[in-house]
Amino acid sequence: MIYRIRHLTRYVYSRPVFVEPQQVRLRPRCGPGVGLLDFDLRLAPDPAGTSWIKDAAGNDALSVWFDGLTPSLEIMVRATVQTSAVNPFDYLPGAEANAPPLVLSENDRELLAPCLLQRHPAPPEGDELDRVLAALPGGKTSVQACVLSLNQWIFENIAKTVRTEPGVLAPLDSLRRGRGACRDLAVLFMEGVRRMGVPARFVSGYQEGDPDKKERDLHAWAEAYFPGGGWRGFDPTHGLAAADRHIPLAHGPAPSDAAPLTGAFRGTNAASRLEHSIEIAASKENPTKP
Repeated sequence: MIYRIRHLTRYVYSRPVFVEPQQVRLRPRCGPGVGLLDFDLRLAPDPAGTSWIKDAAGNDALSVWFDGLTPSLEIMVRATVQTSAVNPFDYLPGAEANAPPLVLSENDRELLAPCLLQRHPAPPEGDELDRVLAALPGGKTSVQACVLSLNQWIFENIAKTVRTEPGVLAPLDSLRRGRGACRDLAVLFMEGVRRMGVPARFVSGYQEGDPDKKERDLHAWAEAYFPGGGWRGFDPTHGLAAADRHIPLAHGPAPSDAAPLTGAFRGTNAASRLEHSIEIAASKENPTKP
């Protein structure tokens, strides 16, 4: 698939402010199954300086800094992306993934420790999430089957909602409410997967969605790590294994590690308002043809 993306982010301030250094994570992540054909990022006001870096989570991030006061900050991204990962299960799982909990080598466990951290561990007597995991159909046949079952269970039992307030719900809050935004469902999935001993990380990016809708929103899902398969995406909001309809931007052990923009501003009694617009056009054309 070929995707043409136009993504406008604008912060409007109630009075001119000084924008502190920012990190922008809006460059589609290249890798197996995802190729970046064209990319353009422009900022207003013009920054005093820029530098492409690899952040602590390994994401491509544009570090930018500014001079003077400004009434707004605008980031315009245009990108053309080609995706080709039609089969999300094109790998041979290692023997370690036969039945949960997943058995990792000592080296992998050390490298992946932040993605194994249970941020909301269950009490000794267990909790609601433990009971969901214990009842998953086919959950004891293999680690992959258990992960897929959890992905499907969240899709079928936790309703997707739109939450404009910042932050992410704790996993048990989403479970008890029976609803959550895509970022909440991704975090619930991550917590469940980590309880199986499977490393998991948060992903922000774009998803094809309804092709009849011109306007889109940023999306969030998760990736789980399998020996023999590496990082594989799972989208509990749609009940899908991520393939050629998902375009990742950034990833990390926690949602904050994959934020599209991080930074701050300085201004006495100043407030900010966020405006954004995302347009995605999809086609199956071959970009090498004239």
